[in-house]
Amino acid sequence: CWTTLLTEKEDEADTLIPAIAKGESVTCAEVTVDTKKTTPPSRFTDGTLLEAMENVHRFVDADAHSKEVLRKTKGIGTDATRATILDELLKSGFLKMDGKKIISTPLGRQLIAIVPAALKDPLTTADWESRLEDIAAGKLSLEDFLRDVTQALPAYLDAIKEVHVTSLPGAHPCPECGKALHRFRKKDGDSYYWACHNKEGHNSGKSVFLDDRNGRPVDRVSIPCPVCQTPLKRFKGKDGVWRWGCFNTDGHATGKPVFLDDAGGKPVLYLCPECKQPLKRQASKKKPGDFFWACFNEVGHKNGKPVFARDNNNKPVFGGAQK
Repeated sequence: CWTTLLTEKEDEADTLIPAIAKGESVTCAEVTVDTKKTTPPSRFTDGTLLEAMENVHRFVDADAHSKEVLRKTKGIGTDATRATILDELLKSGFLKMDGKKIISTPLGRQLIAIVPAALKDPLTTADWESRLEDIAAGKLSLEDFLRDVTQALPAYLDAIKEVHVTSLPGAHPCPECGKALHRFRKKDGDSYYWACHNKEGHNSGKSVFLDDRNGRPVDRVSIPCPVCQTPLKRFKGKDGVWRWGCFNTDGHATGKPVFLDDAGGKPVLYLCPECKQPLKRQASKKKPGDFFWACFNEVGHKNGKPVFARDNNNKPVFGGAQK
């Protein structure tokens, strides 16, 4: 290797600058102009962003004490929460992936634009962490800290309310107040809904909710219970299967909730021809893999016996052999 042939003295001769006294005149032997373009910093990836969150003290313009507090507290979040924070930002549409690169979305940039400076400044984290250390050391009470934070919240919220936000292209307006609807993930984690919580701008004084269909808001269709006409509710059972139910037991002759199967997001409404109660699709014990329909509301039947129907492509068929 050429580095093994180069002596330290030769290396120094090429790099050392001749001694020049202050005010001494020198002769310019040559001038060259290089035409280049500055390049922006590389976009964050999962790994580099998580590292930046942990070492956020390197990116802030602050005094040495605040930087030291951020360094000691290991920046934004913890090892256990940083990945979750990033995942939630992606799911909420504030960030998006471009290959391995992470890019802010117009929605994310708009959020940063309207949030008060103190809430998006890592130095707020440093201040709070410093005060939490004082609490641990007995120099500050938890009550005093919580009181200060609680008193500051109204000012933060008022500042946000005063900001005029222009709906982004593709935004869906609330049918009552015209403000942009927001899309939320349901607790089941598999589906979404849309909502506007601008209660003051709604005639009802309540939040507005809409269903989600292929990423777009649609009016909620109220499907009445076939027994009492109370709107049915769609829910996911412990077995992971979607069903519909009505829990208005006072309006049911049986005094029990009404449950219906789900097909494509809609309740399966097949009624008993005698008592008009919903038929239930049952698995056959005698013939595994087969099904039949039945209503066990004997009190509402003329002969006092259950009503059965054959199953044909998930529909009840009356007549013929019964299960």
